[in-house]
Parts: sequence; C-alpha cells; structure tokens
Amino acid sequence: LCVYVSKMVPIGKKSKGFIACGRVYSGTVRPGDKVLVIPASATSQSSEEGGEESKAAGPKCKTYAATVQRVVALLGAKHIAVDEVPCGNVVGLIGLDKHLLKCGTITDAASTWPMKAMRFSVSPVVRVALKAPKQHQNAQLHNAVRAYSKTDPCVQHHVDPETHELVLAGAGELHLEVAVTSIGMLTGFGAPVVSQPVVSYRETVRETSEVVLAKSSNKLNRLFIRASPLDATLVASLESGDIDTDDATATARVLAKEYGWEAHHAKRIWCWAGNDGEAGGPTNVLVDCTTAAQNLPAIKANVINAFRQVCDAGGVASERLRGVRFDLTDAMVHRDPAHRGPSQIVPAACRAFKAAQLAANPALVQPMFRFTVQLPEAYQGPVQSAVAGRCGAVEEFSVVEGTPLLNIAGRMPVAKSFGFAGDVRGLSSGRACAAMEFDTWQEVDGSVWSPDAASTATKGRKKNGAGAGAGAGAGTAEAAAGASAAAELVAQIRERKNLPVAVPVADTYRDVL
Repeated sequence: LCVYVSKMVPIGKKSKGFIACGRVYSGTVRPGDKVLVIPASATSQSSEEGGEESKAAGPKCKTYAATVQRVVALLGAKHIAVDEVPCGNVVGLIGLDKHLLKCGTITDAASTWPMKAMRFSVSPVVRVALKAPKQHQNAQLHNAVRAYSKTDPCVQHHVDPETHELVLAGAGELHLEVAVTSIGMLTGFGAPVVSQPVVSYRETVRETSEVVLAKSSNKLNRLFIRASPLDATLVASLESGDIDTDDATATARVLAKEYGWEAHHAKRIWCWAGNDGEAGGPTNVLVDCTTAAQNLPAIKANVINAFRQVCDAGGVASERLRGVRFDLTDAMVHRDPAHRGPSQIVPAACRAFKAAQLAANPALVQPMFRFTVQLPEAYQGPVQSAVAGRCGAVEEFSVVEGTPLLNIAGRMPVAKSFGFAGDVRGLSSGRACAAMEFDTWQEVDGSVWSPDAASTATKGRKKNGAGAGAGAGAGTAEAAAGASAAAELVAQIRERKNLPVAVPVADTYRDVL
C-alpha cells in the first residue's frame, strides 16, 4: 500500500479532526488497516544532504504506526464513507491527522521509500506576528494556527525564539488577510491582534572571496573557507526542483557537465541547505576541497551543523542565504577527540562561514511580485504613476479584444506592494482590478555597508596586509552619494531584529595566522 497525502481537510464544524486527502498509488486502502505514516518533515533533513547518507533516506525515515478509522470519498464539500478504495483513486482517510501536518506518505511496509513533498511556485515571503487579545487566550490561538496550517500548504508558522511571538508567513498581503480571518474563526474569541507585515529578504554574494581562517577557542583547530556565488541558472534549477539534490551521483554529473564544476569537487559535496520548505529546494552548498586533511571525518557533522546555522542567519542581517557556495579548502584538526568537540568546531566554523561571506562582496536580495492590472485606457496614466511610485516597472501592455480595457503587467518589490490593490481601485473609481503573485528574487543595488563603515573596513584590511576587501571596497564609491538602497534596508532589518545597526566586516570574524 502507498498513499500520498497532499492536503488536510477539516471534517466539519462539529468535529475538530482532519481528513487526509490524497491519491492511492498502489494497493487498496480499507477501514481498520494498520499503516505506517511518514510525514514530509521526516525526510526534509535527508533531502538537504548529499553523498551516501541520502541514498538510505527512505528506510531511515521516522515512521508512526496508526490505524485508518474511516475511508471516505470526497464529493465537493461532502464526504461519503466507503468500504475500500483501490489504487488510482483520490481518497480521504480519517484517523491519521495526529501524525501529519500538511502532507506525507501512508504505507504498510517499513521498507517503502517516502514520496517527495510537492513544491509550489510561491514563497512565504510576508510575515506578521499574531497575539491574542488576552494572555490566557494564547493557547487557543496557537491551536487555531496549527489547525489552519494543516489546511493551507503555503502557510508557515513558528515562534520567534527571541521575542516569543507567534509568526505567521504567507505568500502575500491578501493571502495573510484570508489566513488571519480564518484563524479568527477557529479561535473562538475572534480575530487576533496582527502586527504590521514584515518582508523576508535573502543574502547572497557577488564575488569569490579570499580564503579566510578561523581558529577554535583552544587554538588547536583551524578551518579555511572560501565563499563564491552560484550560477543564476543553477540557483533557478535548484529552486524549481529540476536538479534532485537527493541523488548525489546525478547531481555531480549535472554540475560537472552543465555548470563547469570540477568533477572531483562535484563528487565531494557535504551538504545542501537553505531551502524554504515547500517553496523550493536548497540553494546553498558546502564542498570539501581539501587535500589529504587529517581527521576531517571526525568534524564533518559539526561543520555541517555550523553551515546550516549560517544559511539560516547570514552575517549581514541574519536573513537566510541564497545561492552561495562555501569551499572548505583546508583544515587542521587535532588528533585528540577531547580537543575537537562541537563546542570547539561549531563556533569556529560559523565564524569562518560568515567571514567568507562578508569578504565576497555580500548583497541583499528582495522578493518581487508580478502584478497584473486590468483597467480602462483612460486610467492608464495614474496607474502607471502609482506603479513607478512603488519602485515597480511596467513590462507588458495588451488590449483585451472586444473591450475598451487594457492589461498592464510588470514587477514590483513585495515590500512596496502593500495597499497597491486599494490604491489602484481608488485611482480608477473602482474600475480597475489588480492581482499579484510571487515572481522571483532580485538583488538590491548598492553595498550593504554605509559609506563610513565601508571606509573603515577598507583601512583595516590594508593595515592587515590583505588589501582592500571586495565587500568593503564596494561601498567606498558611494561615500559621496550617501548610503545605498541596500544599506538602508539592512539598517532597517538589523534595527527591527535588535541587532547593532553597524554591519560587521570580515575582520570581525576571521583570525590571522
């Protein structure tokens, strides 16, 4: 038996349970069957890693034993109980929602490989913080958010470890508005208190850095790291899922043949990281480029742990990394296990990764919406002015045949899109209609450092004999013109996260010989 569950559907108002909706790919499912549930989250850890570990991802996945209480056929908003459903049909299973959040694989054999989770073209780039009106209602709010998250595959939620706020992420302003309204209906006390929307950014690098060194606190271990940007087409293929990072052999072959990687580097990938869950695959990679390094396998797990931490919170604004390759060029590891434990290796590796990123001319990447506006031709000018005022660009014009209407399409930063649909309706007296969807990621122009910080960093690098760093030197040209758009955005993000406004430089993290 193999059933892939793609969505959780509420049973009804009188019951708090969910129907696991999916398709039967093999076997026949009946009420009372003893099955094994493999949630999608059980395979996410393995999907990010390359090499031999990912080849055994199926049998090593954590499974949960459960019993199918009822089998139903889904007919619109109704569901009818049936005795059995053979393969090839869509089915609803009741009694499995305890072990499934959004999707997963249902089987009756422990050796079954789980089916990969679906990926969507949208990304949860807009976030809000939710808060119950009264303190004692927080538990109800958390339960409501968890329940709604089961029904919407594009919604993500987590509790911020620093502020302890409940954060809800969605694909856009309207998407979050619908989600918050639905959550309010589930809480029992009405709508929660919602903060202002916050946009998720990404960090990347523009150039290849020099090799940076970081030592462990006991000075007995040394790591040498280099950062470089991945090819834009490679990043797009990774995000779309065209390259299966689970298959290490096939991935190495594609990297060497189509993207010019050295064959022995493509075969020595340690880890992939930095994916957005259902939104796309991992876009950052750690490669072992060492030659005859001693005791390296003993610290591999700790270096990978540090790599994932930095991919989740980069050195510029603690945002996720995107499209960065880190090369471990050399390592000096102490032979005594007592001197190379996690407390020594992980902090040193984190500093090495951040120093390499900051030395590779880091950049900020912002999400972009693709908008489409349908409007009468008389209102074309005001709407185009509204688009330009929000840093957007009109890319296409088309006439709707047989009508006096125009279709205008283009791209706009997600951060500038809030309230755009309402402005369009107001400018056209309600005759224009705007729609937006996530399109791509776009690099923000300028250096992430303010002019003063960039000048200070350059002087520090010259004093150390390393020359002007690529990242630091990029900002000096803007000293006369003031802070760049990227620097202003980074300052706002760091202030919101209660971080020091000054962006660190590579010398903040790296060590010297």
